[in-house]
Amino acid sequence: MTESENKSVGRKSLAQQILELNKAGSSKDDNAKRWDYVSAGLKRVRPDSLFPHMRVGNTNSNNWQYLRREVPHNWYVDERYPVMGFLSRDEAAIVHNLALLFKGKPALEVGCWRAWSSAHILKAGAHLDIIDPVLEEAETLAEIEAVVAGCKATKTTTLNAGVSQEWVAKLAADGRRWNFIFIDGDHEFPTPTQDAELCAQYAADDCIIVFHDLASPATAQGLEAMRRLGWNTMIYQTMQIMGVAWRGKTKPVEHTPDPKVAWHLPQHLRSYRLAHESDAEFAKRKDELLLELLDTETRYNSAIDTIGLLSDAKNVWEQSSKDWQRSANSMKENASSWRKNLDTFKDKITFLSQERDDQAIETKHWHDEAGKAAAEVKSLNEKYLAAENELRHWKSEAQISGQQVAELQQEMDDLRTRYRAKESAWNSFKDSLPRNFLDKLKFVFRSQRYG
Repeated sequence: MTESENKSVGRKSLAQQILELNKAGSSKDDNAKRWDYVSAGLKRVRPDSLFPHMRVGNTNSNNWQYLRREVPHNWYVDERYPVMGFLSRDEAAIVHNLALLFKGKPALEVGCWRAWSSAHILKAGAHLDIIDPVLEEAETLAEIEAVVAGCKATKTTTLNAGVSQEWVAKLAADGRRWNFIFIDGDHEFPTPTQDAELCAQYAADDCIIVFHDLASPATAQGLEAMRRLGWNTMIYQTMQIMGVAWRGKTKPVEHTPDPKVAWHLPQHLRSYRLAHESDAEFAKRKDELLLELLDTETRYNSAIDTIGLLSDAKNVWEQSSKDWQRSANSMKENASSWRKNLDTFKDKITFLSQERDDQAIETKHWHDEAGKAAAEVKSLNEKYLAAENELRHWKSEAQISGQQVAELQQEMDDLRTRYRAKESAWNSFKDSLPRNFLDKLKFVFRSQRYG
């Protein structure tokens, strides 16, 4: 992330943005051995005197994930805002040499931060229109005006406070078309794409558009937009990676990356040609990339098949789960029904047990009554037998008079009548008894009568 990272979406003040980045960063020194590098064949300018607060910064103070800390080139900052970087020396030289191709012609810069990149464009003699929200702050505006004056370009430079979407069309309304455009504004998607497409509308027939911080995939979308529009595109392998798009008769300058650095190219930029590559080298790298893409496609298709199998397995599992759930619900309902039946059986058993106890009580009652009746019958039988014995006794006595015999006979008849009444009452009582007691009562009666 470099000088334009302060242009975030919205209108946060510069102080707010710096405070947020300071909180997120680390004060620990990166302890790396770093140096300045500028590609051979590039003309150099050193406007350092216009930037009294410029210092070599600590890359650990900035936590932006696309800051390439592994590249050991000096990372310059304004000491008052140590989390915001400038272009490296090599990147600034590329911008200066590309701008030299359009000396005295219109140039546009989207995002200037402290005007380090602006100075290199102005030193090339371009007539520059600068757009940046930081120009709304009086102190910052005064410092950038001083840089422009130091480059002796006050009359050929306009400073426009705001964002590109507000100013590009407004500036182009007078018919101007820019030959050189440097885009280093808001790095969040989709602004880089919007900036590229907007600037392309007002680009001259012979034009170069330069992009910074292409290490970020979102920022690289700006260069991709130019490729879709049919422009030629190329990559400069620098600390933060620069991209260039061009059309017409002009061609971008050559560049050789620092040979002491073990360079790598992010995946999202591998389809672009590098400025230092020969045709054969680029063709070889494209073939390797094509093979990787084919392998990736094969693995992608395999993954799709695997996903399909997993999806089928998931569907089977979900259907099985539904079946199991239905079975579980059915078992639950059956268990509930069985539980209700069991409760009903328990109630019935309780009722039958109570009925049995009641019958036992009633049986005992009738048994007691039968016992009393049997005892009374036995008593009457004994009296009847005694009367018969007495009658036989008196008959055997000769002295008994007829009157006495008649009286005894009358008494015997009375006793017989009383006995038969009792026997009738007994039979009535016997008929009222439960049937399960009849045999027992008969047995008792006979045994006592004839026993």
